Amino acid sequence: MRMIDVLLCGDSDGPVLAEALLSALSLYGGVCFSGNGRVLELGVTPRYFLSESGFVPEIGMPAGILILRDSVVIRDGASVPDGFFCVMSSDSACAARILRGSRATAITCGTGPRDTLSLAALEPGSAAVSLQRNLRTLDGKLLEPRDFHVTLSRPLGPQQILFTSAALLLSDIDPEHGYIL
Repeated sequence: MRMIDVLLCGDSDGPVLAEALLSALSLYGGVCFSGNGRVLELGVTPRYFLSESGFVPEIGMPAGILILRDSVVIRDGASVPDGFFCVMSSDSACAARILRGSRATAITCGTGPRDTLSLAALEPGSAAVSLQRNLRTLDGKLLEPRDFHVTLSRPLGPQQILFTSAALLLSDIDPEHGYIL
């Protein structure tokens, strides 16, 4: 099984999104993490490599998951390879500019009917997430629209829930029995 590269880019929102991703990815296959002056490994044989950066770096791999925070910038000469899935807020003008002209797949997250992933419900300790259109995963599997349950092990905001759920969906973690974040 090949390692799945997950690049978290943009000015930090504090540890909230990175910690949500670390927690979830460690539960669903283990993770190696590099960012904010830390390097760590959670899990015996990690399935994921998670890197956190304030900008979109020069990307030298053919495929992976690029999570774009709202404040993201791209370095001169860098581009997003066609094999990447780009997870972003639907109202992020910065992320949209970065993807303009790219053939990378955009996964929008928000509360609107045009978003790829949307929150159907949010309660203390749980959420319901809606996949609102067909989605191909990194391995080419077709996911059809559906709702799925997310159990929250700590308080998370909509963006953390949606972005982390998108990473799990794209890496072929079946949402049939829900996710734990």
